[in-house]
Amino acid sequence: MANARTSRPTRGRSHAAALSIGLCLVFGLAGLTRAHEVKDVSADAVAAPGALPEIALGNPSAKITIVEYVSLTCARCAEFHVGVLPHLKKKYIDTGLVRLVIREFPLDRLAAAAAMLTRCADGPDRSYAMIGEFLSRQAEWVVRTGDAVPKLFAFASRLGFDEAKFAACLDDQALLDKIVATRDRAAKEFGVQSTPTFFVNGKGLEGGRMIEDFDRLIEPMPR
Repeated sequence: MANARTSRPTRGRSHAAALSIGLCLVFGLAGLTRAHEVKDVSADAVAAPGALPEIALGNPSAKITIVEYVSLTCARCAEFHVGVLPHLKKKYIDTGLVRLVIREFPLDRLAAAAAMLTRCADGPDRSYAMIGEFLSRQAEWVVRTGDAVPKLFAFASRLGFDEAKFAACLDDQALLDKIVATRDRAAKEFGVQSTPTFFVNGKGLEGGRMIEDFDRLIEPMPR
């Protein structure tokens, strides 16, 4: 789990240059930190859409909205999506009680590149599915040192990207700017510093390691 400041990344014109993945001090990030306390925020403010269309799951009219900030290279994000989300989905989302909104909070260049690829998918449903693929199969594409481009492209090619689509997506400066704006808004307005961070109708939750963490917040809420 990493700590995020708010400086902006820089990118080259080619996807290889954009990804020159050293993964240190990128996006103005420092190394690993301890968990921090996530403060409650306005439910209306955090639920308001930002720079990108929402990637959401569940009943749009649900009285309870969970907003998740995720970095696709984050191991704890993968743990949530593999180990906790299925229980959350069965208990609350599939029953129409909860809507889940997933937003980008990339902690390194590789996470930003993966987030861009999910946004270049054909619609929000496919974007949601790709997020699950990236998180559940991190070992197949996450590279901590050296050149990450070959493994990222190999993984993306199995998700339907040819070389031209892959390069065009990662060269989309406007898309990167919107992902950075999403991350910066979360940091500045809602105090997000690490991933995964959740807001359940505005009530902050860092980590979300067990379904019981969500039960404690959801169960007392009006439905």
